[in-house]
Amino acid sequence: HTNPQYRSRLARVQAATTADRDERRALLRTAEQGLRRALALDPSDGRPYVVLGKVLVSQRRYDEARRLYAEGTANTGSRCAHLWCAWGHMEGRAGNPQRARKLLDAALVVDGRATEADPGCRAAWHAWGMLEFSQGNYLRARDLWTRGIQRCRASPSRQTAYLHCSLAVMAAGLGRLDEARAWFEEGTRANGGARSCALWHAWAVAVARAGDPG
Repeated sequence: HTNPQYRSRLARVQAATTADRDERRALLRTAEQGLRRALALDPSDGRPYVVLGKVLVSQRRYDEARRLYAEGTANTGSRCAHLWCAWGHMEGRAGNPQRARKLLDAALVVDGRATEADPGCRAAWHAWGMLEFSQGNYLRARDLWTRGIQRCRASPSRQTAYLHCSLAVMAAGLGRLDEARAWFEEGTRANGGARSCALWHAWAVAVARAGDPG
């Protein structure tokens, strides 16, 4: 494939799955070089910033990632919701929850300007919910995930099972098995949900832990 972004994404995925340290470094170096070339060709395209940021974060190069994300938001006119989301996810991972919340909120504000045919940055709703869940703010996480689902219902192509799955797993962990079952069932009806191995596996694990053979 001749597309440098495609090759870089492929190298990043391969790096995440290899156990060989030297091979991983080489693949990440290849991905970074390709993405920087893509940015040099079109600095207004938000996608290479998002993927390159993930490459840097995977190596814990947080300060470099911050500079990249700041540059990317400036060059895209602060209009790329997925770029804000990636930045927020990184800050949460780096232990800066307050900063992460502000950035994820920015992602949703930007995405809120989208047309009705393209509502809801699913990744931002999910990332913010996971941040609150990790902080023990379960009601806040539930609110964010359910709001994300409601936003995405306006466009079937934007529906996704992982918001349902996260809600169900959290409910099961809190002992709310009926609620968990309801979210799992609804998740199977979301776009791609019936084919989601992650959702079915999580459902099976929840049932097994609850000691419910049905």
